[in-house]
Amino acid sequence: MITSSTGYHNRKICTNVGAPTFLAVALLLFGAAQLRADDSSSLLQADKAFVQALLQKDAAATATYLSPDFTWIDSVGKRLTHASTLQTFPAVANPDVEAQIRTYGNAAVVWANRGKMNVLRVWVKQPGGWRLTHYQEVKQVEKSEPPAGKTSVECVNPCKTIPFEPQTANEKAAIASWQGVMKAMAESDARRTRR
Repeated sequence: MITSSTGYHNRKICTNVGAPTFLAVALLLFGAAQLRADDSSSLLQADKAFVQALLQKDAAATATYLSPDFTWIDSVGKRLTHASTLQTFPAVANPDVEAQIRTYGNAAVVWANRGKMNVLRVWVKQPGGWRLTHYQEVKQVEKSEPPAGKTSVECVNPCKTIPFEPQTANEKAAIASWQGVMKAMAESDARRTRR
């Protein structure tokens, strides 16, 4: 029920929007779910076909799934372009993992994670179908490597200053709270490195 005040008499107008709104939202969601299911199905087919084409080192088939500005970043940070991917056929991490999909309109994210290896593929729907624009692997490590060189235990940015000037009381309170968290994290890290 929506209540509003209007005019000089401050009278209340009550409107029941529950059932019609629920029906409209349900119809929209059902239609969107059908659209997403169709998009997800064609995307999943394209993703599986891409992985198979790459595993089989089929340049022509692989190229049909890559956008012209495609990039590949492997787990050690090596970057490949569209052309270098088709020349080297890098190893696909987690090729047998069932992919998880999230669609966002004409864009989608596919991930195939197992253990410490995480794979992300970003797809864009174009007139000719889904095209892969980015592939990235991230391998989680057991323990972070200590930073090279001398480290400072004092946290200046963001603990004390940031390149942003809050204007309102709420912004100031939010920044102060966030800086408190950053300071606590920095102090915790400093204690760990001294051990």
